[in-house]
Amino acid sequence: MKKTVRRPARTAQLKSASRKTRTAPRKTAGKRRGPQTVNQHRGKEKSIMKKRRTPNTDRLVPDTSVLIEGALSQEIEHNNLTIKEIIVPEAVLAELESQANRRKEIGYLGLDEIERLKRLADAQGFTVRFAGGRPAEFEIKYAKSGEIDRLIRQVAEDENAVLYTADVVQSKVARAKGVPVILYHRGRDKPHMDIEDFFDETTMSV
Repeated sequence: MKKTVRRPARTAQLKSASRKTRTAPRKTAGKRRGPQTVNQHRGKEKSIMKKRRTPNTDRLVPDTSVLIEGALSQEIEHNNLTIKEIIVPEAVLAELESQANRRKEIGYLGLDEIERLKRLADAQGFTVRFAGGRPAEFEIKYAKSGEIDRLIRQVAEDENAVLYTADVVQSKVARAKGVPVILYHRGRDKPHMDIEDFFDETTMSV
């Protein structure tokens, strides 16, 4: 009668190899994104979107105050600004038209500045155009509360351009709202004109 020979060592090795096979991690074709990796990816997308919305500093939106100062044409003539396009808000034109109709000097000053800018545009090859809507009656009524200024800032934001103003309050609000702005510093001998100087109780429409 033959005796059965047991080989415990071989069996133990096979069991050990089997355990390693079951517990070994599976290799995947690609790496899974954890929460941090996904957030980093989204952050890059937002960064790209912000870069696409970077405003063009050669496209300016002047407000009423800076047109009355005659500052924009002077800066262009002195080669302090390189312009490709000037976008005049219709709300600005409405303010100037209202004052000119009432024989106010500031209205004529602003309209004359627009004419100078158009002549410079023809000579230097940039464009001047109008954008935005004219102010409604309630916006004129609440002009002292900043409704007209809001329309002007909206044009700058919609056009992805830089607001150009001589009004300190306008510049501060624009920065607070994330609208790029250039503040023109007027000379000490020039008077400061606020938005309430353009509309009063007798001027409710333009």
